[in-house]
Amino acid sequence: MAHSLKDFDSSFEVLKKITIGTILLSFVLLLLLGGYILLQERRRSERIYVVTDLGTLPALRQAEREISLYEARNQVKLFLHTMFAHHAANYQQQLEAGLHLIDKAGGQRIVHDFSKGEVYQNYVRLGTQTSMQVDSVLIDMKARPIAGRAYARQTIHLGEKNGNSPSESALS
Repeated sequence: MAHSLKDFDSSFEVLKKITIGTILLSFVLLLLLGGYILLQERRRSERIYVVTDLGTLPALRQAEREISLYEARNQVKLFLHTMFAHHAANYQQQLEAGLHLIDKAGGQRIVHDFSKGEVYQNYVRLGTQTSMQVDSVLIDMKARPIAGRAYARQTIHLGEKNGNSPSESALS
């Protein structure tokens, strides 16, 4: 009987060590899980600020998402109206706004062409202004980067005369 008590005692000691090890391991895992959850919560709650004419507004970061066809069309229309419809008083403001809607190299080419064609000087000297009427925008959402084609009519207003120049722009 003494032998069975000795076996029972050693079994009890082993079970006690296993229980203590399990409790310590559970505590460590809980600490790691809590740290991971805290880290994820901090990443999720990072603040992004949007600067507008109305002031600086906080915004929440969202996961990356696909751009819809309608957003792409609206972006192209907005770019065309901003970059190609202006007059002497708002030329620089429209140009700056338009440059934020296009890649740097494309924007530099357009600004170079405007400078070469003395667009601003003609606005001031001749009192002209331009307007843009977008007919249609075709977008290829499968291409990377997204590509498309826009059909528009730019009208140059000079006093009583109007000069129309239909244009077709390839976008990429």
